[in-house]
Amino acid sequence: MSRFEERIMELIHQLREEIRMNDQRIKQLSGGSGGGIDLTAIMLKAIYDQDEDGIVDNAKRLDGYTLEEILSQGGGKLVRVKADESGLEFVSPSAGELDDFLDLADTPSSYSGAGGKIVGVKADESGLEFITPSSGSGRNVIIDEAFNGLTVGNIAGQGSYAFASAWQAETSGTAQVVVKDGSDKCLEITANAGTSLNVKTIFSNKFGLTPGCRVSWKMKISSDVSGISGGVLIADATPTTRASVRFGYSSGLKLRVYNGSTNVDIMAASKDIWYQIDMIYFPSYSANGAILVWVDGVFQGVYANYGGIAAGGKGIQELRMYITSPSGSAEKIYIDDLFVEVYHPLEAA
Repeated sequence: MSRFEERIMELIHQLREEIRMNDQRIKQLSGGSGGGIDLTAIMLKAIYDQDEDGIVDNAKRLDGYTLEEILSQGGGKLVRVKADESGLEFVSPSAGELDDFLDLADTPSSYSGAGGKIVGVKADESGLEFITPSSGSGRNVIIDEAFNGLTVGNIAGQGSYAFASAWQAETSGTAQVVVKDGSDKCLEITANAGTSLNVKTIFSNKFGLTPGCRVSWKMKISSDVSGISGGVLIADATPTTRASVRFGYSSGLKLRVYNGSTNVDIMAASKDIWYQIDMIYFPSYSANGAILVWVDGVFQGVYANYGGIAAGGKGIQELRMYITSPSGSAEKIYIDDLFVEVYHPLEAA
């Protein structure tokens, strides 16, 4: 339904409501009161009962048209100002008139040769034109992995990504794609007692100098005992961790940021609870950068990143998911819905 048709329906609704409200009023006033002349009744009758039959009719005019005239016009017509500028009139649109984007007065006349282009405002601000988007700009998705497309079992060798290797897993435990709920899958990483286990992917393109990257994932851990830790990190080519959000133990289980040098507690955490983590890393070539963290959609703060990423000249080169088990037990961490993107052009490694 067009905006004009919607407006007509609104006016019709308003008119019907007005008619309903005044119908009884007219009947009450049509005989006057006492022996005098009731001017209110005369005025109401003149407006709402033009045929003087004592019943409200639909003769009130809306923009020059009665209700009956509006309803008789049929659909598909447009409204325009009359040539003599005395009011509005209904007209049938010309064939092809405003059927698509190209019919507008300030747009290109043809799509020919514009494949893959985008719409932009002309330099002289006189209208729109098709332009070629800047090469390589914007967001680049590195990994978008919900694990549902992977095979249940060992994750080593699985995963196919345009800018990252298949998953590599250490052997001090197990790294398995498992069924989480119904047909939904996730990654389960188990480290033997007193050891750590890493699952990583190596990026085939370097990124990280400017203006940053985002890593998003869900995670939960099986225990809240002293000595346990685990989470997701990104590292440079040396490889040195540059940003991480992880579980750790400090007078209880915590969610922490690791900035390449130290752990900083974010909040208390609980075992066997899924947490949605969003981490944005803004690096620096030589000075400290910044790590922004959200937990379950709530912004937690900006944390200083320790040192630049000049070493090796490769920027961020890998992502790791890991768990460290305490000496007395083998523990698990679960990872799901892993997403990695960078905010600038990729470069060959």
